[in-house]
Amino acid sequence: MNTLVEEMANRAIEFGDCTINHMAERYRHSEIILKIAEERGPLTDWRNAPGVCPDAAALLNEAQGLLAFATVELVRKHPEFKKYFREQSGIPTKRIGQQIKGLKGECRETAWIEFVNSVCSRIIKEKKEWNQGYHDFLAASSRVVSLDGTMRNRVGQEAESKVKNKLVTWLQEKELVEKSIGKNEYLLISDITLKFASEPDIGFYRGTFLKKEKLIAIVEIKGGKDPAGALERIGALEKTMNEVPNECWCFAILGVTTKSMNERLEKLKLSDRFDLEKLLVNENGEWDKFTTRVFKDALRINYG
Repeated sequence: MNTLVEEMANRAIEFGDCTINHMAERYRHSEIILKIAEERGPLTDWRNAPGVCPDAAALLNEAQGLLAFATVELVRKHPEFKKYFREQSGIPTKRIGQQIKGLKGECRETAWIEFVNSVCSRIIKEKKEWNQGYHDFLAASSRVVSLDGTMRNRVGQEAESKVKNKLVTWLQEKELVEKSIGKNEYLLISDITLKFASEPDIGFYRGTFLKKEKLIAIVEIKGGKDPAGALERIGALEKTMNEVPNECWCFAILGVTTKSMNERLEKLKLSDRFDLEKLLVNENGEWDKFTTRVFKDALRINYG
């Protein structure tokens, strides 16, 4: 089977199933919120909740207001509804995290509610009405965007895993491993330690990793294939490179490159870069070039 066809079909199914499940969950939450408010009067005081604009509130009836705006009491006693209110306002998780960064306790809780309600108020004022279907659409879109980010990360994680597994196999075949130190650390010949971590993805140290005598080479793996997130990946690569010693060799394995990426890459102090797909199958000797540059040129390890 065509692997790309299979990948795209699986992606579509996961998005579809997630959206259906999300909408079922959303409708269930709507019913529960209305029931809670009916049984416990204080939760109906949504007009005085932080961030609620009086002009927007005037456009809503009682039931609509309950479903539009979060109240302190509701969120405090039922934190599972926070996602319901955030998503229907179209606010990304990362953005709201930035908005309330540094706040704690009740201040953080109130700031969260005020920001979400303020955004929802603005939407209602712009639309000049409360449209349940419209906000359901925003909520579904918000969930799908979040899922898209998760799946992009998954692609990158899978690429990283493939490179690392291939590298360990190659090292063992070349008899360059003195001993394994746990799952993510290997002592190589020539007193060089290889460490798999998050930053850098692959690090080579002169001496043992625990002593960290000298970081002599790193390999960063940016396996995402979506051009839309290309510049963000370059930013992450640049951040890592700025934190290593000036004399350190820096290599990058990239899932995709664009014109704007190439312009940014040219300005970085990269020792070399490699194409992910070509490297994994050794197309045009990409893997051979990678191992030569890293182990012979950077690490000065000779192998047959």
